[in-house]
Amino acid sequence: MGLTFGVERQISQIWADVSKIAGGNVSAFRATATSTTPLAVTVKSTTGYWALLDVKLHLSAAGSTGSLQVKIDSGTAAAYDTLLLSESLTAVTDIYWQPTRPIEFSASDEVDITWESSPGSSAITYGLEATYKTL
Repeated sequence: MGLTFGVERQISQIWADVSKIAGGNVSAFRATATSTTPLAVTVKSTTGYWALLDVKLHLSAAGSTGSLQVKIDSGTAAAYDTLLLSESLTAVTDIYWQPTRPIEFSASDEVDITWESSPGSSAITYGLEATYKTL
């Protein structure tokens, strides 16, 4: 966290420029809903090897409890599943996470993005976007 909006935009533009230079297609997985139930989405490629570039989440109101988690669900075996990010949503409406460099995955790997706690009795609208690149 701690980045200003302008820096985040510059970083996103750098990744877009790198993609143009290095080849591959940049795409985004998007999910939105209004719910009182926990968030659970899976990001994966249907075309082969891919790299995760960033994850963005916007909530219509601060989350009541729990954390946003981004985890590798390894296609090799559960022993290789790895937590990449765990960020509290208690007093947060926006999260932007970008790894230091794109994280590469095989076609059988998935990234699970979850909010393990429900937003409470009031429905919260969320917009989630995970940007990735095919390799």
